[in-house]
Amino acid sequence: MMPRILLIEDDPDIRNVLKWHLIKNEFQVICAENVSLSLHRATEFQPDLIILDTNMPGIDGFQFAECLRRDSNCAHIPILGVTPFATYNRRLRAAAAGLDRFITKPYFLKDLMPMVKSMIA
Repeated sequence: MMPRILLIEDDPDIRNVLKWHLIKNEFQVICAENVSLSLHRATEFQPDLIILDTNMPGIDGFQFAECLRRDSNCAHIPILGVTPFATYNRRLRAAAAGLDRFITKPYFLKDLMPMVKSMIA
């Protein structure tokens, strides 16, 4: 069975390119364009990995990760955070929110894919 990824990204261009690349690398992908759809999709889809844009309107990715970690149905799912800022405070917030790893935008797909594969393995 193909590994499942929940991709949470509000930018449609980034979401579509990343989704295409993940499918090309033999992942099953479901997308959410905002955080409010994401908890339901995570519970329903039970992905092997969540790729999460931390800089989202409304409830941000860090708040979503905190909610996910409190949900017994989803707490085990690894989360790869994608953030536009790599400051020390963002790193602390990522760790406190329960993100397993994060990568800074802009990133190269050649750097992202090994990270995705290692987090699912």
